[in-house]
Amino acid sequence: MPRARTRRRARGGTCAHSSVLGPARQAWICRRRTVPELRLWRSIRCLRKVPQRSAKLPPRHPTPANSDTSTMPPDSDPTRVVLVGATGRMGGTAAGWIEAAEDLVLVARPGSGDDLARSLSRSEAQVGLDLTVAGLGAAHGQAMLAAGIRPVIGTSGVTPKEIEDLDRRAREAGLGGLVVPNFSLGIWLLQRASVEAAACFAHSEIMEMHSPHKQDSPSGTALDTARRMEAVGPKVPIHSLRLAGLHSDQEVIFGGPGEILRISHRVSSPECFEAGLLCSLRYAVGALGVGSGLDLAMESSGRAPGSGLASHDLGPNIS
Repeated sequence: MPRARTRRRARGGTCAHSSVLGPARQAWICRRRTVPELRLWRSIRCLRKVPQRSAKLPPRHPTPANSDTSTMPPDSDPTRVVLVGATGRMGGTAAGWIEAAEDLVLVARPGSGDDLARSLSRSEAQVGLDLTVAGLGAAHGQAMLAAGIRPVIGTSGVTPKEIEDLDRRAREAGLGGLVVPNFSLGIWLLQRASVEAAACFAHSEIMEMHSPHKQDSPSGTALDTARRMEAVGPKVPIHSLRLAGLHSDQEVIFGGPGEILRISHRVSSPECFEAGLLCSLRYAVGALGVGSGLDLAMESSGRAPGSGLASHDLGPNIS
């Protein structure tokens, strides 16, 4: 019986496969093999090949017939949001939160060089979120109302008089909105606790601490906290500190005979603003008039004040 050709051997008489194969398999490959053995070897190699799935086969998980968004009921359409200040640090983060929410859709992001009034009118948005710099919130809120958009202003520096003007104009147009100096749930709870304590202590002061990059001083959060406390107690002094290494801290200190009460809040990540921001956008959709403070959005989320608030009460995609 004719013999098949032997495989090429490396220098020194060793097999070329000796560096990668075991001794037993190396000896079988390197010896002289018959033609039937070669045919058997090729057949085994063909059987080891994994067959490719045909392109004509249907997918394993076909798309349901009711998955088309065109068949969704009108009341499930997401709320259209325009974000003013998306190029900033906070604005860029908030844009990601809005895009991840199932009931919200980001339709426009006008920049600082764009014509704001024109961008707002073209956006066809229902709610507008302002996250620019201190002092621009009131003007941007008026521009949103002029375009038929409900404003949610998260920028510091909006005065009580400006909030009254926004509220009056919004009610005349049948719209609503919200001015929120701070979207943090922790600050919301701090303010509620501080109001309770202000009714019991005759002396209190606020210390707010931020990085040197914060332009306004005192902060809008500290001013809002002081206004709430002064509604039930005496005037509250505010101390501001701008120091490298700080992010966003606030402490309310109460003094009484023989005791000191401190209520403090520290921000370690912008994630603490997500729940309050999304809840404020959802609140503005059905609001009439422009109010101030995160408590309006929190109280409308399904829980009465004082009964506690869980993250699942604030809407979808909040955890």
